[in-house]
Parts: sequence; C-alpha cells; structure tokens
Amino acid sequence: MDNTTAFSVVCTEMGPHEATLRYTGAMCQAGALALEYQFERLFGYFQYRRIRLLMESPGGAVDGLQYVLRVMKKWARQGRVVAVGSTFQCASAAAFLLSMGEWGKRRVDRGTLLLFHNARLEGSSFAQVTAELSTTLSQALSSVDSKLLDMMVDKMLFETGSAKTWLTSSARAFAMWTCTGSNWQANSRPSPSHSITNASPIGSRRSRDGRDRSVIRAGSCWR
Repeated sequence: MDNTTAFSVVCTEMGPHEATLRYTGAMCQAGALALEYQFERLFGYFQYRRIRLLMESPGGAVDGLQYVLRVMKKWARQGRVVAVGSTFQCASAAAFLLSMGEWGKRRVDRGTLLLFHNARLEGSSFAQVTAELSTTLSQALSSVDSKLLDMMVDKMLFETGSAKTWLTSSARAFAMWTCTGSNWQANSRPSPSHSITNASPIGSRRSRDGRDRSVIRAGSCWR
C-alpha cells in the first residue's frame, strides 16, 4: 500500500454503449468518493450499462478500496458492470479492485506490474507498540486478509460456475495460512490486452493435521 493521497479521476470517453474512466494515483478516501461521483453520473444520469475503469495505481488504503467495492456492488444489483484494466502498474488495493472487475473484461498489458500482498500498516505512529496493541493489530490485519481472500475466492467460484462447496472452510483457512507472510507478486508477460487467466491448483501441501490440501496460487485466480 502507499500512504500518499495524490490521485486523479478523468472521464476520457463517453461512447454510445460504454464510458471510460482513468484513475491515476493512490487509492484513498477522496479517490473513492471521486469514483462514486463518476459512477453516479455515468450509471445514474447517463444510464450507461458498463463503465471501463483504467487503473494506474501503486495501491493505497483498505478503507478506500472497501468503499469502492460497496459502490460497485450497489450498481451491480441494478445490472451495471465495471470492467477494470491496467497498462503499467496495478498494485495492492488497485490489484484487488482489478480482480473484482467484470468477468471476461479484465485486461492488462504484457508489461503490466501486478502486485498482490497481505494487508499491512505504514506510518511513524507505530514506532512504540505494546504487546497488547501488537496482538490487536495482528488480529485486525489477519481479519482483513481473510475477508479479502474470501471475496476473491467467492467471485472466482461464482464466475466459473463452480460449486461453492468446492472450497470448504478448512481449505479456505489453509489457503489463507499458505499465503500469509509472502507477497503475491507477478510481472505479467502475456500477449497485449491479455485476460488474467483462471487458476488451477498448483500442487499439494501437507497441512498441520497431516492431510494433503490443494493450494491455490492466489495471485493468478482471475480472468
């Protein structure tokens, strides 16, 4: 994530069937509100059914990301969709937003930098941390990681038509445990305007109870 709040949101095209927004800079509260305004204008006033959102972002704040996701969910219930893409950089919160875009319409360039990682805290205000506060922060970060991972897996299963029972609660927990402590990073090298492909299990690892579990590569689960 990036702790800066410099951003811009520009409507670059209003075609007959869809409009295009370009978001540049950090994902933040002000940026989330700016996107909400543009969605309201384009979906609500101009009655577009689809918006293409082009992201060029190093990441940002989880609260800004979660707010945008709630706004997208609200419009999705009315049949409106957001197709997310990126050309150069789509990291952290922006990468998660990309993964939650419209099925079959997510696009990246052959040189796009994609970075998925666990939630983290930044800032000098945490220079002095007690054991109790450290435990509280650790639990909060783990909760954010778990919820975001659940959202991505649920979307993948819904879009591929797979049965939701394919991934049980215990398998979810193991997938989360597998990803904890490691960055999910990829420098995409597909063909131009390539869709991020569906993931398949990449192997089997033995869990703490001795049984084999399928492991999902969390950084490449989307199309």
